[in-house]
Amino acid sequence: MLFAVLPIGMNQQAQEKPTDGSQWGAPANPHLKKKFITTTWVAAIVWLVILLLVFIGWMPLPNLAPPV
Repeated sequence: MLFAVLPIGMNQQAQEKPTDGSQWGAPANPHLKKKFITTTWVAAIVWLVILLLVFIGWMPLPNLAPPV
């Protein structure tokens, strides 16, 4: 989820050549705290949807117990 959320809101058009030794493609303000919070909520929603699908039987889990 993190790699899906990281590029959201990045704009490379108004970038100037860096003079402090940083990388050319590095954003000036990446808003990482906001993106980590967004990633947490998105992952929680995806996890809850999968949990719901397992409980209602649309996506049954295989029986992994060894035969007795």
